[in-house]
Amino acid sequence: MKLSHDSAAYSFILTRQRYYRYLSYAQRAMLKLTRRPFFQIPLVLFFLLGSFAAAAQQAAADSLLDTLSKAKPDTAKVWLYFNLGRTYYSSDTEKALDYAGKALVLAQELNFDKGEAKAVNLIGVCQLIQSRFEESLKSHYRALGIRERLRDTIGMMESLINLGNVNYRLTNTEEAVGFYKRALRYAVKKHSKPGLALLYNNLGSYYKDQWLTHKRPEDYLQATRYIQAARKTKQELNDRKGQANCLTMLGAIWAEKKNYRQALAAFQESLAINKSFGNKEGEVAALCQIADIYRIQNDSEQAIRYADSAYSIAKATKSDFLISNASETLQRVNSALKNYKKAYDLLIQDKSRDSLLFAASRQKVREELAIKYQTAQKDSLTKHLEQESNSRLATILRKNEVQLQALVGIIVLALLSALAFWSRHRVVSANRKLREQNRVIELKNEEISAQKRQIEQQAVELGIKNEALVTANMIRNKVFSVISHDLRSPLASLDSVLGLIKGGQLDREEMEHFIGVLSDDIDITQKMLNSLLIWAGTQMDGTSARREQVLLKSLVRENFLLSAKRALTKEITLTNAVPPRAAAYTDREKLNFIVRNIISNAIKFTHRGGHIEVFWKQRKTGPVLAIRDNGMGMNAEAIASLFSDKRYSTVGTDQEKGTGLGMLLCKDFADSIGFRITVESEVNKGTTFFIHFLQNEAEILVPDAVRLELASG
Repeated sequence: MKLSHDSAAYSFILTRQRYYRYLSYAQRAMLKLTRRPFFQIPLVLFFLLGSFAAAAQQAAADSLLDTLSKAKPDTAKVWLYFNLGRTYYSSDTEKALDYAGKALVLAQELNFDKGEAKAVNLIGVCQLIQSRFEESLKSHYRALGIRERLRDTIGMMESLINLGNVNYRLTNTEEAVGFYKRALRYAVKKHSKPGLALLYNNLGSYYKDQWLTHKRPEDYLQATRYIQAARKTKQELNDRKGQANCLTMLGAIWAEKKNYRQALAAFQESLAINKSFGNKEGEVAALCQIADIYRIQNDSEQAIRYADSAYSIAKATKSDFLISNASETLQRVNSALKNYKKAYDLLIQDKSRDSLLFAASRQKVREELAIKYQTAQKDSLTKHLEQESNSRLATILRKNEVQLQALVGIIVLALLSALAFWSRHRVVSANRKLREQNRVIELKNEEISAQKRQIEQQAVELGIKNEALVTANMIRNKVFSVISHDLRSPLASLDSVLGLIKGGQLDREEMEHFIGVLSDDIDITQKMLNSLLIWAGTQMDGTSARREQVLLKSLVRENFLLSAKRALTKEITLTNAVPPRAAAYTDREKLNFIVRNIISNAIKFTHRGGHIEVFWKQRKTGPVLAIRDNGMGMNAEAIASLFSDKRYSTVGTDQEKGTGLGMLLCKDFADSIGFRITVESEVNKGTTFFIHFLQNEAEILVPDAVRLELASG
């Protein structure tokens, strides 16, 4: 069905593989953690723009460019720029943005509102493809405002769906559904079948996820109602891919409801439709789901046949994502058939692919939008108060002019009546009133100035809080990325090995090997958990430090005792050269964590027979607690990586492994209590860490007896 550019909605479908690439690291991790056999349904997002076959794209672009070169600068040229952008947006987003921008400029020059709305809408779609979510939201709100002013029903539906898509990508599902339902009212009003099919599909997908998560009967009814309506509409539009997607979602719902016969029929029909037009991704998904149903029904022959078929097709596509899904299904089937060796081999291959899929991380901080919005509101309030102040001042000046005119009239009248004395009395009275009014004006001006200063102060405080929030979110994001990736791997390995041991597939030598590997992994995981628990405790207690007087020599001695076993194993000498009366007024637990981590790292990177010394040093900038070793040392690049937002971890002199979190949390704790950590190091000669105290927060305490002598002397 071909739709005109000025009255109809255009749709573009992103498959799950492409959608997966746009997700942030945390969202991808959540998708992996919540995988279930029947949840693996392709997620379809619709962008309201035209789609053309790839083979005809260049020819269409050449034709439009030829027409553009001959066109006059009128509304027709706006549409030519828009159609060129629409032609390129799925293959060359930057070029599409360039043409959309030219269409926008020309439309504004011509006061062509409808063309301006179309251009802004296209810009918003391109920004969404580039994952520039906040800019995309602004563009679509702007397009919606123009279309509401024009009362363009189809255009408003288009903008509302796009706003729903952006919010869905930001995981604001409730807001997305609200936009979809508003758009649905316009689609029903205009009998727009493409719009209805799109909205029924998106709403059905949302309620399906709600039912699979919460098992509420009302969500089940809504999901099946919307998906069946979407399927019927897509049949009328001859949209085979859309029909297959609807059948897949229905099959997932029925399978979760244990209605396996109905679910199997839906997946088989979806498989047949996907085969009819060569949709390999749809074939793999349908085959995996059919295999899982047969596995649940203990039909091992059919389960392995469909799982092998899915894996073969996925490998032929060379898509890591499809191979990973098919591999997981094959793992489940082989585990059910007790083919543990093959299941374990597939698990190892899947982990290798996962490490590539999870290599990059992007996470937008939506809280910044709220802060920017509040700042903008403060600026708006400031301007409003300034305008109100100017208005009041103008009113007062006008009153003064009237009063002056009255005074002149009185003086003239007094002169005419020869009442000089009365005239003088009136002048004095008028001057007194003017002075009182001037005082009132000055008081009001002072009040307005005070309000303005208060608002400016609030804006400054809001900016400071914004910076603090961004800094706090950096460490939190890093910690959560480690939790989602590093804690999962040892637990998954433990689960796999325990499964093999339970199945009796390992001999004693293999069992001892795996147990040794697991022991190292669990030791690292335990260290990571200890650090995370300490950090989490500080987060629950709030950001304020509990300051108290801390004797530094005693604190160092406690940490030496904790590390004594490791130091003895490596024959390392520990020297506590801190003066007995050296003390700091600070948060003991945070300082203790920093000292313990630095001493632990010193033991880790010091060779056998080495030496570690902790001493007190007074510098011009203030007192310093130094921890020095004669170990491996670091180059400048390694030092720069210690306190960056990138995770940094290397093995020790005895191949000890670390978590990569210690120094990151040390820096966070040091910042929270006003300390500074610096490093001096030379490769193969050793490293010294300096903890810089504030001048008035650390000192050598004077005993009471000495104080008495000084006072009496």
